[in-house]
Order: sequence, then C-alpha cells, then structure tokens
Amino acid sequence: MLRIITVILLSLFSYALWSQEKELIYVEHADQTRLKKTAQEELRILNGDVQLYQDSTFMFCDSASIRGNFLVAVGNVVLVQSDTISVFGDSLVYNGNTQKARLFYNVTLENGEEKLYTERLDYDVGKRIATYRDTALLVNQSTQLQSIRGIYDVNEKLATFKDYVVVRDSAFDLRADSLKYNTGLGKAIFISATRIKTDSAQIYCQGGFYDFRQKESLLTGDPQYESNKTRAAADSIYYNQRTGDLELMGNAYYEEESQLAKAKTIRYNEKSGNSELIGEGYFKQEESTVEGEYIKYNKTTERFYANGRAQIIDGENQVIADTIDYLKNGIGDLRGDVIWTDTSSNSSLYCDMALYDEQTDYIKAMGRDTRPYMESISEGDTMYLAADTLFSFSMEEIDTLGVRDTMRVLKAYNDVRIYKSNLQAIGDSLYFNDRDSIFSLFDNPFVWSDSTQFSADTIDLYMKNESLNRAHLKSDGLILNFIESEYFNQIKGRDINVYFSADTLDYMTVEGNAESIYYMLDDEDAFIGANTTICSKIWFKFANKSVVDIKFYDTPTSVMIPILEVDPIALRLKNFVWNQDAKPVSLLDIIHKEGFKTPSVKNEEPKKPQKDALPQTMSNQ
Repeated sequence: MLRIITVILLSLFSYALWSQEKELIYVEHADQTRLKKTAQEELRILNGDVQLYQDSTFMFCDSASIRGNFLVAVGNVVLVQSDTISVFGDSLVYNGNTQKARLFYNVTLENGEEKLYTERLDYDVGKRIATYRDTALLVNQSTQLQSIRGIYDVNEKLATFKDYVVVRDSAFDLRADSLKYNTGLGKAIFISATRIKTDSAQIYCQGGFYDFRQKESLLTGDPQYESNKTRAAADSIYYNQRTGDLELMGNAYYEEESQLAKAKTIRYNEKSGNSELIGEGYFKQEESTVEGEYIKYNKTTERFYANGRAQIIDGENQVIADTIDYLKNGIGDLRGDVIWTDTSSNSSLYCDMALYDEQTDYIKAMGRDTRPYMESISEGDTMYLAADTLFSFSMEEIDTLGVRDTMRVLKAYNDVRIYKSNLQAIGDSLYFNDRDSIFSLFDNPFVWSDSTQFSADTIDLYMKNESLNRAHLKSDGLILNFIESEYFNQIKGRDINVYFSADTLDYMTVEGNAESIYYMLDDEDAFIGANTTICSKIWFKFANKSVVDIKFYDTPTSVMIPILEVDPIALRLKNFVWNQDAKPVSLLDIIHKEGFKTPSVKNEEPKKPQKDALPQTMSNQ
C-alpha cells in the first residue's frame, strides 16, 4: 500500500510538469475496468493482466490508472520497445505526452544481451535514454559496470557512468569517477582518473578506451603500467591482446628487472619478442647501455639492431657507430664511423666497419674511405696505429706451472703505420700482445725517432708503462742518423738493441758483423773526417739525444778518412735507404689509403752540423 501511495504522489507531481499533447495511451486488455469521473477529467482504473500501448511502445502490469494521457502502473510492470528493448519494474509512472517514464523498485532494462539493474530509473521513451541517480549495474556478457549515477542512451548504445564507477571483467577490475561505455561496440571510454587492476598488473590513466571485443586499449592522460617487476609510462599506451602489440608513445619509459628502456616511442610484440625504440632510444641491461635513434631487440633470439649514431657502453668498453647489429651468439656487425673505446687502457679504435665476437673478445676492423686506426693515450702523449685491417682478440695460455693466463692480442695487416710525437714506424704487418707489451713489425719495417731511422727484416718495439723501452732490430739492422744534406752517421749489424729511458735514447748494442760510420767534428763544430769501423760488437751510450761514448769489441778495424776525401754518397753502408718520405708526420699520414712515395734520399740545403749528434769520447775493447 505504501509503495502504491508513493507512486501516486509522484505521478501527481509529474503530471503537473508533463503536459505536451501526444498520441493517446490505448488499453489493449484488462480483466476489470472501472471509470471514475471527476470535475476535471475521467480516471480509468484497470486490474488483472493489463495490456496498454502508445505508438510502438507496449506496457504490461497487474493494475493501472489512467488520467488523460498520464499512466500509473503497479505490479510486474513491463515496458517493451522494438524486439530488443524491455524495461521491467514493480511500478511505473508514465506521461504519454512527453513520453517519459519513471520506474521504481527492482528495475531491469534489457537491450539485447545487455541488462541494466537499478531501483529507480527515468526512461525517455521517445529518445530511448535511461537515467538513474541511485546506483545501477550494467551487465554485458562477462562484464559488469556499476556506478551511483548514470545515463544510458539505448539508440546510441552509449552509457555514461558517474560517481564511484566499478567495472568487473574476467580479465580485470576497473575503478573510476566517470566512464563512458559503448555497449554496441563493447568499448569502455575513460573520461576521468581510472585505475585498472589485473591478476599481474596495475594500470592508471585519465583518458583513452578499452575494447572488450577486439581486446585492445589506448590509455592517455599520464598513463602508467606496473606489475611485479615491470613498470611502463608514456604520453599514451596502446595494447592489443590478440596480436600482442604494445606501443608506448611519447616520452616512453619501460623497466623490467635489470632492463631499462627509454625512447620517444617504444613498440613491443609479445608473440615475436621484438622490441623497437624509436627516437632518442636508450636501453640498459645490467652494465650494458645502448643508445641510438632506432633500436630493435628480440627477447627470444637476443639479437638487437641499432642505427642513427648508436652507442653501446658495456663496462669499460664504449662503442659508437651509425649501425650496430648484434646476434644471439655474440657476433656483432658495426658500420659507419665506428669508434670503440676501452677506458681501462685509455685506448680507442676508429674504423668504417668492424666485426665483433663477444665470446672470444674478437674484433676485426676495416675501412672504406679511410683505414682503421687505434689511438692510445699515455702521459699526455698519443700513439696512433693504422693498417688496412686490424684484428684484436683474447687468448688463453697455460704456463709451465699450470697457471692459466689470458692475454690480449693485436694483429695488423698490409701497410702498417705508427705515429707518435717522438716515434714513427711503418711495416707490412704487426703483432702485439699485452702480456709482453711488444710491437713486432715485419717485412722490412722502418722506425724513426727524431732524426734517426731504424730498419731491419723485423723490428720489435718493447713497451713499458705504455712508453717505448727497447727497440730490437732483427737481421740486417741498419740505423741512420741524419746530420745534413747527404751526411749520415750509420750503424749496421745482424742484431741491434736500442734502449730508451722515458722515450729518449739511453744506450745501444750492435752484435754480429757490426759496422759503423760516423763523422768527427772539431771544437769549432766543423767536419774533421769520417771514421769507419768493422767489428763483432759495438756499444753506444747516449745523453741528451747525443752519443757520449762508444765501445768496440773483438779487434775492431777502424779507418779515419779526412773530410776533404770523403764522398758522402759513396761512403754508405750496404742496403742504405733513407726513407724519410715515408715517415708519417701526422694522423692523416697513417689513415689515408694512398701509398707512400718511392724511398729516396732526402735532399736539403747544407746546414751547419750539429755537434750533439757526434760522439765525444771513444774507447776500444
């Protein structure tokens, strides 16, 4: 009785507001009908299986009262529009003129497979818009949407939920202040701060959508994703559950365990395992870092590709190149202005292209426009080494005590050139290992130090603390010291060792068929003559880049030739070649591809001889 009184009071209030004339409400059937006339209008009271209609809208109930075009229905109320729309409730107030209905208690609106449940519902029959103000639940297959207030446009199949919105699906729970849901497309549209929780992750956004049918979503408005060990953020995030595509767009950030990725855009496919970092890409995994305009990584094959002046930082190694392609087995292909830097040894490798094997620590460097070269910096001075091809790798050896030792090996092939401020060299090929710190130059190499030239079949350069400690000239060693014009001090022998102190000549030993020619000066620094000596061994001592003492061993044979009788060209040792034109004088000299000029004697204008270049004392033993 209380429910009926409430409905009647509401109907009287609504009747005063709804007055526009429309087609009348017709009675199709009722078990009982009573008419009650008033001064204003006739009241029809219907009971038992009441059936009514207006246009194409049909209504059913247990009992009803009709005054003019205004209806109050009570008990098992049903309102039907078309074949798909039905509204159920305990009672109904309906204005036929405005075609607006209000249903009370246990209200259910059915639109195809969708059902809306609430206790009070305003329904605009003409516009087919339902409005609720005191909690409703919309059920669409396995998805449930609930809020305190909302509007449901049946024609557009668009529901707007407001105040404490909760969405439950088999895949996630969603909570928001407001939400739009397109029931026709099965798409939730985010219009306020929204939090989504799945079994393994939490998602936050302020805009975007989720398509329940296509299983795809777009999150905007500071979207953030977080799971047990994964965090992601971007200006917008797109995810397609069917294809496995994930795209982070704008200030993209992705972190997973020991991996961190940043870029303007990040794309990832769950099925293929491919990741793409587009625009200012940054990828970090443990101690390794990759940077580039474009980075592609496959989680399954562990292969990654980077271009756009890409950079890799791996512990003490740093690699920069236009493109970097790494395979799962640790083989890398570097191309385009490659720079490889080892911060531990303060050295760098420059080349056009390089191949790298991480397992064997192998690198092969080659050039197109310029030749590959290495740069090593020590105590403020830099040594450069170039060749047509450079190889570097690590190898293990076991000594006599069974101790395993690892050393780094460098090999250079074809036209090797070395440039340092106080040391230059050329040769056909080179071998070096960091355990012995010996540069071995092969096939008639040349080495220069200041105005002195060294040559032999093979030359070993011994390094100590990254400085030249000793030069060993093996087989047919020849040392030329330029004085002026055609005049040279000359030393020749089967085996020559030259010792340095702080990159400066200290002493020298010549063994086996030793020969020497040096020019003597008087107190006025004028030429006296040339001294030629043949013996089995010679020892030289230097100070301030000058010979200060000489010792000859095993019955030397010496001849002093007066300067007026000296023919400097005729007075030359066998195999004399002054290869000054081939001496590198800059970095450009060692990296250009053109060959050196034919070895020739350097012609210069005569000048006063330097007394420092001549011996001051001499002793025979």
